[in-house]
Amino acid sequence: TPSTDEQPARPSNAFMLYRTDQHRIMKQNADAPGRESDISKQIGKKWKAEPEEVKKLYKARAAATAAEHKRRYPNYKFTPNRR
Repeated sequence: TPSTDEQPARPSNAFMLYRTDQHRIMKQNADAPGRESDISKQIGKKWKAEPEEVKKLYKARAAATAAEHKRRYPNYKFTPNRR
């Protein structure tokens, strides 16, 4: 549970859910590139090449995640940190 000073994390979008799944798979694979930036680049290319049906599944998961986030944190408002 976040403290009163911290806001909860934003709900994950479709790509972030896809990236999490793919990252887990790639890390289990022996031929995965070693650097995180290389893994992210590969996953980004895979996402762009995925058929719309796969993207729709992740978009539906993202919508469900967002709905649950809204239920848990009804007063949440995204406010980016100023640097």
